[in-house]
Amino acid sequence: MKYLMKTAAITALACLSFSESFAQDVYDDEIVVTGSRVTSGGAQDIKHFRGGVESGQVPTPEGMTSEGLLSEHDLYLTTTSACEQILCLNSSIKTASLVEGNYFAGFGFDTNISDDWDREPLNIVAVIDRSGSMGGDSIRNVKHSLMEITDNLRSGDQVSFVLYGSNVVTHLEPLVVTNQNKGIIRKKIGSIEIEGSTNMDAGLARGYDIAYNTKGSFEGTTRLMIFTDERPNTGRTDADGFMARAQRASLDGIGLTTIGYGVDYGGELAAKIASVRGGNLFYVGDSDDVENLFDKEFDFMVSEIAHDMTVRLRPAPGLKVNQIYGVPNHMMTEYPDGSVSMTVPTVFLSSAGGGLFASLDGSPQTDDAPLLEARLAYNEGTQRRTQSIEAHLSSRPELNLVKAEALSAQYIAMKSATEAYYNKDYETAFEIFHPFAKDFAAQKIDGLEEEYQLVANLDAIIAVEAGFEDRIENPPGFLRLRGEWEVTRADNFVDVHRGDRFDFEAHYVDHYRRSEGYDSPYETERYKINDEQIYLSYSDLTFKYSFSSKGHLRLRHRDGKSKIYMKPIERDGMTN
Repeated sequence: MKYLMKTAAITALACLSFSESFAQDVYDDEIVVTGSRVTSGGAQDIKHFRGGVESGQVPTPEGMTSEGLLSEHDLYLTTTSACEQILCLNSSIKTASLVEGNYFAGFGFDTNISDDWDREPLNIVAVIDRSGSMGGDSIRNVKHSLMEITDNLRSGDQVSFVLYGSNVVTHLEPLVVTNQNKGIIRKKIGSIEIEGSTNMDAGLARGYDIAYNTKGSFEGTTRLMIFTDERPNTGRTDADGFMARAQRASLDGIGLTTIGYGVDYGGELAAKIASVRGGNLFYVGDSDDVENLFDKEFDFMVSEIAHDMTVRLRPAPGLKVNQIYGVPNHMMTEYPDGSVSMTVPTVFLSSAGGGLFASLDGSPQTDDAPLLEARLAYNEGTQRRTQSIEAHLSSRPELNLVKAEALSAQYIAMKSATEAYYNKDYETAFEIFHPFAKDFAAQKIDGLEEEYQLVANLDAIIAVEAGFEDRIENPPGFLRLRGEWEVTRADNFVDVHRGDRFDFEAHYVDHYRRSEGYDSPYETERYKINDEQIYLSYSDLTFKYSFSSKGHLRLRHRDGKSKIYMKPIERDGMTN
């Protein structure tokens, strides 16, 4: 789509949010905040899931994890005891109000690592997907990510680049970083070009060869980082092959960070890879994500502090563990005595405090007794460390525990509803999610504004797909936009005319020209949308959009002169 005075600048897409207050109550005892924050490895966000909802889709349930959702929030639980080892466990329990069960228990972590901690010298082997599916925004964001990493590298660090498409190329041989040679690294980043299919297996094999060959002579941390949309289509493509390689490398001291990109990102595979020992996973949707991630988390994401951590919970008589949140299901073990253990392969430093959470059913047989006993065990180098604590019910739960319960309930509702949706049981998906969405919105917990918007949007999408759109008040704009529109007026455009048609689908919009008989699209655009703006990525144009009282659509460019007016196309007596 072209207009006469095209402007290249992109207006950022902003998400609407609102803020409510929630009174934060904490224990009367003195609060001790010890050292830095820590979090478990694996998926660190659900940004790809969020992106799908923002564009009007129901994302797949496999691409969302409870640990990813929880890791997006600082859920640090305060403690009354100083921590004297790398990891210490603390706990808090509240009466359940949103999750199934009678109680909701949180288990947080402290560390004796001080706030003035500094990471070790870093040997990064960057394995970069340059296959055809990575074109456009994805490869631009990969290059932006690599530039941000370069800015964070210090003298004495080491970096190398491996590119894979149909073939594998060592694009930058291992280079010890100095202030003088960062220009060389940046030039190498700038020269990366798209090529071929996706032989990820061969790319990882080359990356690990370099990591093993350089690790012995490098005094510091060696880490492989893969930048990809996770859509392998040549070579070995199964997750087990990748996971076995990553597991072996982690035992040899080589970790794996996966950075995912693109609308079609295959998060299911990446989540499996990142759940192995030494692994973590982040998703990048746009340039803002790049800067926020690497400015805030770079030193932490490459810094493993403990491995093979288990937290074993033994509920008091009369209670049983109902559900675990914060680790994948396959990392939970139930024992004949009623105890349950959670396994976390790797613990990292983080800017936010992570935790593990559980719901409990039943009633304790003894008043004022601890509701749970928890035992922590983990490896610090060659040493196995342990700690045991008792967990009691709090009459005044702190805000982060309240948030964690709300997020856990949100995860269960989103998972259950999307599973029903992809089983083509749309009515059940709506019956699961719509009541939850109403209850969730009523909570008004401070710090969860983005979650309220996510839940409301997903509720609207499922309602439309299930045929219950009349049950949704004020549907989001991206749903009203869906369907076919006819141009009634176009100002300041050279290739949009009265009578042309636009068909908006989930990610793409087709432009049909009246002069060509509407037989095939004149052009197809990928677009992004929020409640105020539409961004056409191929044309590099951003419009504000609005609907008239008659349901007509108006697109306005910020130059004030370029506008498109459209009316909905009626089909078989129905309006889109």
